[in-house]
Amino acid sequence: MTNDDLASRAARLIAALRESRKYGAVSEDALFRVAETACRGHRRDSDALKAAKRKLHQACGAFEAGNRDLVKATRHLLKATPRDADPIVIRSALTPLLQHHASTHERLPFLDRYFREVFGITGLPRTLLDLGGGLGPLCRPWMGLAPDALILHRELDGHLVEVVTTVSAHFDWPIDSAVHDALSPIASPTAEVTLLLKLLPLLERARKNSSLEVLRRIPSGFVVVSFPTQSLSGRNKGMATQYADFMDSLASSLDTMPTRIDFPNELVYVWKVKASD
Repeated sequence: MTNDDLASRAARLIAALRESRKYGAVSEDALFRVAETACRGHRRDSDALKAAKRKLHQACGAFEAGNRDLVKATRHLLKATPRDADPIVIRSALTPLLQHHASTHERLPFLDRYFREVFGITGLPRTLLDLGGGLGPLCRPWMGLAPDALILHRELDGHLVEVVTTVSAHFDWPIDSAVHDALSPIASPTAEVTLLLKLLPLLERARKNSSLEVLRRIPSGFVVVSFPTQSLSGRNKGMATQYADFMDSLASSLDTMPTRIDFPNELVYVWKVKASD
């Protein structure tokens, strides 16, 4: 297959993915990367499209409860909750919305403790980068940040970016949300603390040995990485040990000693990035 043939097939595949309700809002960089890989591995366009959708499902689709439900929940939230509502009321209103993404859903039972312990190590940031964060910025009422602290949200799925942007505008929260592929060569914005929560396993699935590359180019004072310790179906398959070994390997390559925090279904590592000479 020539480069021109590959480019032509990938363009057709991207156009088909753009027509998909589920993946039409995914980052352009991610669509190109997935489409090109699928075309290299499959001669028939129909097979390549199926393979591309499987990859995108692994990257983002598997974690969402459904975009229709998400849009409906967002609209209900904004209609029922004034922007100046009591923080407890806002938390209560946000909870059903956060349940629409697997990561925030699993974190809800210990959300207060989660950010208290993480920021107890890093200090409360004035700028926080949430890379591949899903609906993570909507946990802001649990974070204890200053009202003017800025959250920079970079997410693969444009549907989630739209929800975060809409909710943050309603409550007048300083959140800058944009579509971004963590594997893109485009640099991430600078922040005091960067969150990569449950992101590295997804990056490794998309491109083997990519975690170290991504971590090395993050412009941040502290980095917070986490790993799931059970599957989406709730099974524990030795994941804690597996990811602890993986993190030990990364830490050795980065010449750092992260602090480990264990939560009921999540393993978290926090470390201070060494200043470059």
